[in-house]
Amino acid sequence: MVLPFKISYHFNGNDWIFGPAMCRVVTAAFYWNMYCSVLLIACISVDRLLAIVYPMDSLTWRSPGKAVVACAAMWILSFLGSMHLLFTEQTVYLEHLNITTCHDIQPAPFFECYKMYITIVCLLLFFLPLIIIVVSYTRVIMTLSKAQLGVPDQSRKKRRAVVLAASVLVMFLLCFTPTNCILLVHLLKFKGEDLSNHADNLYIVYSVFLCLGSLNCLLDPLVYYFGSSQFQKELSSMLGHQKTKQNTSSGQSSDPSTSTSQALLKSNCKDGFKVNPPVTNSDSSQANLCSHCRKLLV
Repeated sequence: MVLPFKISYHFNGNDWIFGPAMCRVVTAAFYWNMYCSVLLIACISVDRLLAIVYPMDSLTWRSPGKAVVACAAMWILSFLGSMHLLFTEQTVYLEHLNITTCHDIQPAPFFECYKMYITIVCLLLFFLPLIIIVVSYTRVIMTLSKAQLGVPDQSRKKRRAVVLAASVLVMFLLCFTPTNCILLVHLLKFKGEDLSNHADNLYIVYSVFLCLGSLNCLLDPLVYYFGSSQFQKELSSMLGHQKTKQNTSSGQSSDPSTSTSQALLKSNCKDGFKVNPPVTNSDSSQANLCSHCRKLLV
């Protein structure tokens, strides 16, 4: 919703014509969206880590209610991280160029405070989630590469899940990492309203990487939806094509990570029932747990 304002700003020679209040709203909304995307992708990576790497232990952890709470918390946290931009002046008029910048240059009296603010926000809302995402998807890919799933189409599902995990990881690194890294370097080079720094080549690179950050809004739906076999089936049906292969089970999950985690659960449950008499208390507990697994898999 705010991209048209930023597009107009840059095509107008970085001259903001919509007033100081709108500049604050657009700037805060832009970063709110970016950091909310980062945090939600981090939550998804943790969810997939639990589903694939710890399928048994995470049975009671992963629930729709907890997912709603996590999503609400990420929206609130990212909003709090961008509130400073909403209540501080973001426009600066440059007499020599006869333009009004929006967010690109900070007023000199507040520049050091702004630099500290952006540094803290980047560390907490980007670099920390970045570590979580890289570790989570690396573990997921390693687990999928080693797991022996007892289902007929295991290779296809594993390959699709690995490709999806790798695609999300690469997309995240491509869209968000350059933006935040260049943002920090960009601010460190600025000295308040230093015009020579404003015109340097780093600003051009910074603007290009901001575009990549916005491109994530388009790439996310494509990756997640086209990674779903159910979506492909519905799209094929809309185009009038017939599916040559039907799912082996009507209750089969369309999410690669979910299908993989269910297969891991089945494998663990199968192993859990290989109990030789006499039956001990621990064996009985394991059997009850596996019975619970089968109910969740139905």
